[in-house]
Amino acid sequence: TASEKVASKEAETACSKLYDDKDFCKFASSYTGKGPYKVSFVTTDKTGKATTLLMEIDANNNSSTITQINGKETAAFISLNGDTYLKNEADGSWLKYPKSTNAPPTESPTSSLKFDTTDLAKPADQRMSINNLGKESCGEANCIKYQINDPSQTSTDNIFWVGDKDFQMHKWSYKDADGVTNVGEFTYS
Repeated sequence: TASEKVASKEAETACSKLYDDKDFCKFASSYTGKGPYKVSFVTTDKTGKATTLLMEIDANNNSSTITQINGKETAAFISLNGDTYLKNEADGSWLKYPKSTNAPPTESPTSSLKFDTTDLAKPADQRMSINNLGKESCGEANCIKYQINDPSQTSTDNIFWVGDKDFQMHKWSYKDADGVTNVGEFTYS
């Protein structure tokens, strides 16, 4: 919409005042985390146990999510037009939670990843810092690799790969206290 474009341009201008990286600011001011895309999160904990979250999100924020541990499905959710469906792994049946009930959350893992002008207005010691690590191939795209340090987050070694043409996130990895989480390549429709 026109108001989203104005807000995006305002956020890009505010970002440019703080960070000397026009490509990062194009990404930061326009990234919404909305679909359509597919993404695979692989988390490996300290014991080596791998948990995979496979997610597909469409342009209307409908989603399907499958969780696997060491390759075996352990949970599945579908969010469709506000209703949530939860798979019973024991018998393969599905339980419907209509949008009017308190359904289990099925948000995208990237839904909390947001850059806005309020973050940019923080004092320098509380504001995230970025480090451009250069370009590299990421799937079929060429990406700009950024290291992000955000003092308000508990995660470390945040790395983003941003397409140098579409300014969308193509990969993301970070470390936290529970292990290492790697995001596979985002596939956009």
